[in-house]
Amino acid sequence: MVDLNTVTYRVATPSDCDSLVMFVNNAYGGEIARQGWTNANEIIDGQRTDRNAMDVMINNSDSIILVVFNKSDNILIGCVYLQHKSDIKTAYLGMLTVRPDLQRSGYGKMILSLGENYAKGQWNVDYIEITVIVQRTELVEFYNRRGYIEIGEYQPFPPDEFGRLKRNDLQICTMKKSLKT
Repeated sequence: MVDLNTVTYRVATPSDCDSLVMFVNNAYGGEIARQGWTNANEIIDGQRTDRNAMDVMINNSDSIILVVFNKSDNILIGCVYLQHKSDIKTAYLGMLTVRPDLQRSGYGKMILSLGENYAKGQWNVDYIEITVIVQRTELVEFYNRRGYIEIGEYQPFPPDEFGRLKRNDLQICTMKKSLKT
């Protein structure tokens, strides 16, 4: 299990944009992504994000990206996107990314927890909401083990928003976790 004392994290700034685009795209698809336990190579082709989308996420006043680094060498380990939905006391969590060669080491669980704690501590939310591609059953199961529950909302995967689809039957489901104690 990962020791929180071996990492450092902060909110991403505009200067992180280009490195985050490359990091996220390499983790979600392509040859580098195959080093990890989960990737979208079999169902989606192309980039997961681009500079414009990343720039919007970083500069939006209602959202942040937490970037996580190895404390000893300051190398990027992972990131997670959070969007505050203050009107419903919820945070949307997305783009949970771990460097593929470090997957299966507990970093995903740790970064997910950092995101949840940030949303609860900074925004006082009661819920975290995520969307997951239904056909990526390993991810649905990962989030189930972390307390996320499918809430019955399903929709077609948005074509061409996150790369080119290799299948036309992809769906996303919404999952939710209560942070109330």
